[in-house]
Amino acid sequence: TVYSLVTKLKYDEKSTLLDYDIAFGELTEDFRIKGLKKLVCSAMGCVRDQISPSHFIKNISMFQKLTGAPVEIISYNQYSSRVLWNGMTHRYFIKRLRQLISNQHLQQTSVLSHLNYSPSSIEVTTMTDGTTDLSDFTSVTPTSQKI
Repeated sequence: TVYSLVTKLKYDEKSTLLDYDIAFGELTEDFRIKGLKKLVCSAMGCVRDQISPSHFIKNISMFQKLTGAPVEIISYNQYSSRVLWNGMTHRYFIKRLRQLISNQHLQQTSVLSHLNYSPSSIEVTTMTDGTTDLSDFTSVTPTSQKI
């Protein structure tokens, strides 16, 4: 199943944080209803719509909490003639995502441990070139075993 977050009615409109949250909520509900098992996504919508990495990860964390599904975030350091990643370099953007994921993961673990629930890991995968060969991926999983 392939999804695209629809955060605005017209392409040339600007998404708001509320639009983004509603779209993520709809994705989460549909994902649960269909019984899907893993989310592979890009942070490109976050980049394009100037959504902060912390807000993006907050939504990813909530998605994971509600679905129990592992999440893999894929990012590629693609040349652009304009400033991307909210003015950050790609390297810093990925580092920031990893920090936020680690923080959210620890918070979720402490809250969810009271429910006897162990959340799935969230992975950030950075493509080192333009291919989709898994041997070309670098993956970081912020679990207690790998931190």
